[in-house]
Amino acid sequence: MFFNTPRRLLIETGRCPRCDLIRLNLPDADLPQADLTAADLRHANLRGSNLRDASFRFANLANANLRDANLQDASFREANLEDADLRNANLESVYLEDANLTGADLTGANVNLVNLDNAQYCETIMPDGSLRNDDCDR
Repeated sequence: MFFNTPRRLLIETGRCPRCDLIRLNLPDADLPQADLTAADLRHANLRGSNLRDASFRFANLANANLRDANLQDASFREANLEDADLRNANLESVYLEDANLTGADLTGANVNLVNLDNAQYCETIMPDGSLRNDDCDR
C-alpha cells in the first residue's frame, strides 16, 4: 500500500515513527496505540484526540496542542514537550521519564500514577496551577 503523506500514513496505519508531522492538524483523532516514536510534531494540533497507549518516545512535541487529549498509558520518554498545551489532558499512568516539560501547561490534567523521573521543569504550570521551576538553572 502506498501512502503519499506522513499524515495519511498515520491515519491509515496508526504508525509514523520518525515522520515529519510539523503543524499536523488532527484534532479529535482516534489513534490508540499510535507509534509516533521520534516523530517531529512541533506545533501539531491533537486537541481532544484519543492517543491512549501511544508511543511518543524521543518525539518533538514543542508547542503542540494536546489539550483535552486522552494520553493514558502513553510513553513520552525523552520527549520534548516544551511549551506544549496539556490542559485537562488525561495523563494517567503516562511515562514522562527524562521528558522536557519546560513551559508546558498541565492545568487541570489528570496526573494520577504518572512517572516523572528526571523530567525537566522550568516555568511549567502544574495541574493545580502552581509554577514549577526545578530546572531553570540547567
